Amino acid sequence: MARLGITEEQVFSVQPALQFVLYPLHALLCRGRAAEIIAAISCSWSYAEIGTRLAAIPGAADHPFYGEWIRSYAGEDYQKTNDALVELMDTLAESCTEAEYQRLEEIFVNCSRYELGFWEMAWTLER
Repeated sequence: MARLGITEEQVFSVQPALQFVLYPLHALLCRGRAAEIIAAISCSWSYAEIGTRLAAIPGAADHPFYGEWIRSYAGEDYQKTNDALVELMDTLAESCTEAEYQRLEEIFVNCSRYELGFWEMAWTLER
């Protein structure tokens, strides 16, 4: 925020948009078994994918503002952590019943939809 000239006073004077409040709340409600918790952090997978794809664009990782984000999410450490989460999800899902698997899928899709809504909220400057 400092790079954008946003002060602490401005940060605390903003009322968060509903989407901003609901997304993390939904993820918290998905607590329970380890598989449900892992399914609720679908953003990890999407950030790994987005970071990798952006890093493949010549010069993108050197961008003075976005480059740090790209390098972070395309970086080896983040990719390894994400790969471990995906592998853990696969392992945990192996022993699920069909109903449990459908619940995990529902959590993953809903959290992905919240993630999309979160970015859409920022793009449209929703209040």
